Amino acid sequence: MESTFMDCGAQKKSALRARPFRSNSNPGTRLNGADLTILSQMNTGA
Repeated sequence: MESTFMDCGAQKKSALRARPFRSNSNPGTRLNGADLTILSQMNTGA
């Protein structure tokens, strides 16, 4: 279960790399709370 979440987070993070992070303010690319939590944990190396 845990690895599934990490894989999903990695895919989302790599997808975000293709465009400016500011694009998250657009309704179509807005991340929900769970996505932000996963991304922030990965960014801090947790």
